[in-house]
Amino acid sequence: MDLIFRFLQLRQSNTASNLSHSPNPEGPLDDIQDEIRAEGAQRVRIEVPKQELTEALLQEYLELERTARRLERKQVLSNWETKNHLADEAMRKLVHLEARQKELKKQTEKARTDLEHLEQPGIRAHLRQQGIYVSRHEKAKELVDSAIVKEETSFKELATVKSEYSRSQLVANRYCEKCEKLEKAHQKQEEIFCEFGKWFCRIYGSRTRKRAGISTRLAAEGLASWEELQQINGARSRYFIAVEARNNFVNSINNIQSCRVYLGRVRFPYVTEEEIQSMELAIQNAFNDLQSNVLTICQGMQDKLNSLILWFDKVINQTIIRDLDKANVNVEKLWTQTRELRLELLRKSVHEKLGREIEAKELDIGEEEEDDDNFEDEEIRNEELDLNEGEVNNEEGEEENLNVEVVDEGRGLESEDGELRGEEENLRNEEEVNEGNQVELKEEEEDWGNKEEDEGSEEKSKSEEDESRNEEEELKNKEEESKNEVNEEKIREGDRRHIRRKEVIFVPHHQTASPSNSSITLSFQNPYDDAQRRIRKFEQIRYRKKNNPNNEMQRLNSLQEKLRVRRYQLERRQNEAKKLAEQFRQQWKIAIGYSSF
Repeated sequence: MDLIFRFLQLRQSNTASNLSHSPNPEGPLDDIQDEIRAEGAQRVRIEVPKQELTEALLQEYLELERTARRLERKQVLSNWETKNHLADEAMRKLVHLEARQKELKKQTEKARTDLEHLEQPGIRAHLRQQGIYVSRHEKAKELVDSAIVKEETSFKELATVKSEYSRSQLVANRYCEKCEKLEKAHQKQEEIFCEFGKWFCRIYGSRTRKRAGISTRLAAEGLASWEELQQINGARSRYFIAVEARNNFVNSINNIQSCRVYLGRVRFPYVTEEEIQSMELAIQNAFNDLQSNVLTICQGMQDKLNSLILWFDKVINQTIIRDLDKANVNVEKLWTQTRELRLELLRKSVHEKLGREIEAKELDIGEEEEDDDNFEDEEIRNEELDLNEGEVNNEEGEEENLNVEVVDEGRGLESEDGELRGEEENLRNEEEVNEGNQVELKEEEEDWGNKEEDEGSEEKSKSEEDESRNEEEELKNKEEESKNEVNEEKIREGDRRHIRRKEVIFVPHHQTASPSNSSITLSFQNPYDDAQRRIRKFEQIRYRKKNNPNNEMQRLNSLQEKLRVRRYQLERRQNEAKKLAEQFRQQWKIAIGYSSF
């Protein structure tokens, strides 16, 4: 720009020197204009068609001037640079969050799989035998809950960053369009000025701020994850963190090497080439020598990278940015001087060719276009409206879903009430049947008691008769023994009677009436049969009393126990249904915003 300004001063001071390449002092005969390019400051020759200055051409030039001033007042170049930088940052965050969302989704699925595996019957029984099932299950459930919370938080953050990126990109594109419009206005203005100016040179200043070394700010992005490696539980999680840290170190080394290539002869005070080579060797052996040497090298490299980043910040903020600001101030001054000079030359040319003066209102830019300036606020309002409409639609959908759920829940409660009534009726019938069975059992017990009393009286009478008969037998035996004179005959007679008595007792029922039996057997035939019959009947009654009542009582107890269990289940289901209905009512209240249902 200093060269351009000096070139203009030389043209004003000496017109012949400015036209040294042309024999015509009024201007170049072949209409050749030198263009000074920003890149390399090389001169090229371009042909410009010759055209006379007219009122229409003047108005077109003034309109372009007003448009350029209006856009410059809005600072479209600096705004485009800022918004473009914000869009780049949002894009970087978006890529990082998408990768993090995928990893969190995998972790959530793994936690759910582990919980389902832990709840399998065989594994659950085995862990319960060891006494560690409850703690393991609670820990797995906590992991699932925390993974779900992290995934939801990351999803919300990802949605926010997506909207931010789309808005920043849209705003940056709008500012880019304005910058292109400003560029076209300047180009058209240069063409018009060269057409009627003849000997005016093309002077065009551009302001472009170049940023250097920004990529090095991201050089150590993965170093923070490396220090957290020792606090993470689980071999799988530690492995993924180590892989991420290693990849970030590789990216850092690549960024530093690229920065060395771009900066050329600049020597970095930290992270020398020898240190980078040792770092690359350590990264190659990261998983083989992690605990001993690699961790120390990476921690030292982290400190050096932090120092290098601070050095870059200092150089960029204190040296490069300061020089750029100073250069921009000089460019702004030169651009203002150049514009004033061109307007002064334009006024002279208009006065000479058209015979009039350029008025101040012709250069007035007027009021700004509000619709065109507030497009960023409009985008934000449109996003808010879209979000509000989405929330309203979601609330309406949730309200409809709640209505349907409440209706379904009411129907379900009615059906459950019907089932409960039917079950209660069945239970009442069962209770009535049980009461009837109890009455029957009591009657049977009373009958058994009466029968036992009758049997006891009969047994008493039988015992009395047996005693009388035994007494008669003893008397007869004594008489017979007294008649026997010889002890041997008495003994034989006694043994014989004893044998006959045994035969009478153990004789089967179908042989009791045999005529071959003795008189003693015949005399005791009918009472013995009656006694045997009564004994068998008594044993049958005693067996029934011993076994059948127990079975009946067990059956009665089991029925009563089932009845109690069924009542408890019905009460619990009814309480759960009431709680669920109350929860739906509360949700309905919150959804519709009413204080009373």
